Amino acid sequence: EIWRQRLELSFLAEDVKSSQESVARLHDLEPDNDVLSLMIFDTYMSKLNTATERIEAYQSLLSQPTRESLSAPIASRLALDLAILHQRVGDHDAYAQWLGESIAADPSHREALVRASTFYQDNTDDPIGEAELLLSMVRADPADLQAQVQVGRLLLENGAYLGASRIYEIIERNTISLMNQ
Repeated sequence: EIWRQRLELSFLAEDVKSSQESVARLHDLEPDNDVLSLMIFDTYMSKLNTATERIEAYQSLLSQPTRESLSAPIASRLALDLAILHQRVGDHDAYAQWLGESIAADPSHREALVRASTFYQDNTDDPIGEAELLLSMVRADPADLQAQVQVGRLLLENGAYLGASRIYEIIERNTISLMNQ
C-alpha cells in the first residue's frame, strides 16, 4: 500500500523518477497487474528516440517466445500501439496487419475494433467484413448504441431491410431500458 501511495504522490508531484521506481516496486509485488506492466512498457518505449527503434522494440515484445508471456489485453494494447506507430510513419499495410493482431489477441479491445472498423470502411468495399467488425464492437460493448446504429445503417444501405428493422427495434428497447435505469 505504501508503494501505491508513493506512486500517487509521485504523479501529483510530476516526479518521473520516483513514479518509475514506484511502478517497478509495485510490479515486483504484483507481476500479473496489467496496468503496471503497461506502465513499465510505456516507460521503456518513451526512452527510445526514433520510430524505427520503437517499431523494433514492439516487434521484439510481440514475437515468440516473449509474446507467450504477455496477457491477451497487454499483447493487444502493444499491437495497437505498434499499429498506430506504423500509421504515423505512413506504412498502411503494417498498420492493418498489427491492427488485426491487436484484435486477434483480444477481440474485446474496443479501441482496436473502432480503428479497424474505420480503416475497413475507408479502404474496402466489403459490407460483410464491415458488418463482422461492427458486430464485434457490439459484442465487446453491448451498451454501445452507436455501434448498433452503424450496424442498422449498414444493413439499410445494403438492402437488408428486415435485419435493419430488427436492429432498430433492439436499439429502441435498449434505449428505453437505459432511460429507465
